[in-house]
Amino acid sequence: MKKTIAIFGESKEGPLHTFIHLRSLPHIVESFGNPTETGLGIHLAIQALLFQREVLFYRLEEEGFQKDTYELGCHLLEKHPKKEELTAIALPGVGDTLILSFAQKVAAPIGALLLITAKDLYDFTTQR
Repeated sequence: MKKTIAIFGESKEGPLHTFIHLRSLPHIVESFGNPTETGLGIHLAIQALLFQREVLFYRLEEEGFQKDTYELGCHLLEKHPKKEELTAIALPGVGDTLILSFAQKVAAPIGALLLITAKDLYDFTTQR
């Protein structure tokens, strides 16, 4: 069983709001094209694949916003057949408590980590 990371991220191309199972660098380009100027999801997927992980990539229109889109993604992830192989869920651009709680409901029962950036941690800790 290969370790898998779920990544919520934006890209210029590819299907929205569905998980695509990525196993190789060429598969990223074929499925999602180039990364956006501000998004981190594709960059994280490249890093994960370089470290011999598989990736479930969920394409968003914009990282960190659209709570309903994250909620849908987490609901789909809960039912995904590779859910038990998840070691982490990456949420670049997310500091919102509600979005993080959606992901926590998936991650906690299987012992997966939630991965956020330092900027996202700042956003989380300064929310009112």
